[in-house]
Amino acid sequence: MASAFPEAYSIPRAFVRVLERAGRRYALLGGEEWCCGYPLIVNGQRDEARELMAHNLEVVRSLGAERVAFTCPSCYHVWAQIYPQELGDLGLEVIHATQLLAELVAERALMVGPLPWRATYHDPCDLGRRSGIYDAPRQVLAAIPELTLVEMAESGANGFCCGGGGNLEILDPELSQDVARHRLAQAQATGAQVLVTACGRCKHALAAAARRNSVPMEVLDIVELVEEATAGGKVTG
Repeated sequence: MASAFPEAYSIPRAFVRVLERAGRRYALLGGEEWCCGYPLIVNGQRDEARELMAHNLEVVRSLGAERVAFTCPSCYHVWAQIYPQELGDLGLEVIHATQLLAELVAERALMVGPLPWRATYHDPCDLGRRSGIYDAPRQVLAAIPELTLVEMAESGANGFCCGGGGNLEILDPELSQDVARHRLAQAQATGAQVLVTACGRCKHALAAAARRNSVPMEVLDIVELVEEATAGGKVTG
């Protein structure tokens, strides 16, 4: 997602800045990072997907990495749940960006400055319902001084879809826009200035809905929000 949609380019860039501010060693796969295989899997092309999986795992192992982190919930879901089914024990830890951010905040590895905003959080389907990660992003938001989190009417395990998943934008654009508009209305009802999510696809769908419906609400990925909150410094010590 972050490689295919310009609107999502800022997410991995922000993640890199945060890792550097936290003093963490990291590596990027660059052109050797192939698709995780999810689109092929849902299309029934399991054998073709397995080729992508094997390549990606081989490249990560060649770096001697102990952990692999994802800003995309769908990539995280596939690596965490489907890769082991197809490839066996991966020999490394699979972690989503929100979990790593929560860890860095808890360790005081980041100097988090105040953001005097009223925000609401959208749970991505692949991160929430499919992977069970609800607490980590909220822990990160709670650690930002002066940021007020207001939950939408449907959140957590009952969170509503953004309308952009499962190729719905291609198969039924009208339905996709209706779903996104409904979710955006729930965000507006909280009185939030900022709609935060943890998925490039969700950001794309909800930001597009805000533009179509002339809603003056900023849509950010949580990684971008943390990058903003930590812009003033590095490690706290």
